[in-house]
Amino acid sequence: MGENKKNVITVLLYHSVSNGNLKIDIPPNLFEEQVKFISDNFKIVSYDDLIKSVVNSENIKENIAVFTFDDGYLDFYTDAFPILKKFSIPSKVFLITSAIETGRLSFGKVSNRKFLTYKEIEELSKEQICSFGAHTHTHINLRVTPVKRVVKELKVSYEILKNLLKTTQIDFSYPWGIVYHKNIVRSLYRSAVGGRDGILDGRRKIDLYAIPRIPLKRESFQKFKKRISGKYVYESYFREVKLLFNDLKKHVH
Repeated sequence: MGENKKNVITVLLYHSVSNGNLKIDIPPNLFEEQVKFISDNFKIVSYDDLIKSVVNSENIKENIAVFTFDDGYLDFYTDAFPILKKFSIPSKVFLITSAIETGRLSFGKVSNRKFLTYKEIEELSKEQICSFGAHTHTHINLRVTPVKRVVKELKVSYEILKNLLKTTQIDFSYPWGIVYHKNIVRSLYRSAVGGRDGILDGRRKIDLYAIPRIPLKRESFQKFKKRISGKYVYESYFREVKLLFNDLKKHVH
């Protein structure tokens, strides 16, 4: 790594590995280049192993990276996972559970995309290097949604995954990274990712319900290398202000 940092935990956030036209769409060839670079420069651990280390208060003595994916697009199965498997890299996919039954969903700038269904999830679950978590039931904004619906959304997504994965140890990802209703999340889930962008110091106490990540997007390889070193974490402050402004504007109207 360029800055000789030690004890760094970098939780990576991907969305789509595809040739789509959104910033979150990373072409497969670029994704493979990124995966190779990360595997050459970090010790790769699974999200589950990271959480176990945090819970057991273990000291992180190496620079580690963790791969996570939000939303659960079908291209994780068709394009991302084959590359991850090639490099034996574990990953955690946070699913919007309403999309599992229909295989399609639209929200924000995402329009009628294909999502993982029970078939692909069951197949991927048999792999040692793939696990799943929850990303709400319909990708709601927790900050502006009535509490009753928030509780229902979180409970429904938890129950679906508990039954599907045959475990009560489910992890959560806050939609749009907005950490809200943390107490409700804590009552159901083992951990949660979200909040401001950032890398973690493995020697310091980590909040299990606001684990920061580095969001990756389609950009030059040089920018990618700077991003995973934490160079662009300030962008999350601007994104947070923009989201808050939009939420306030909707509330006023």
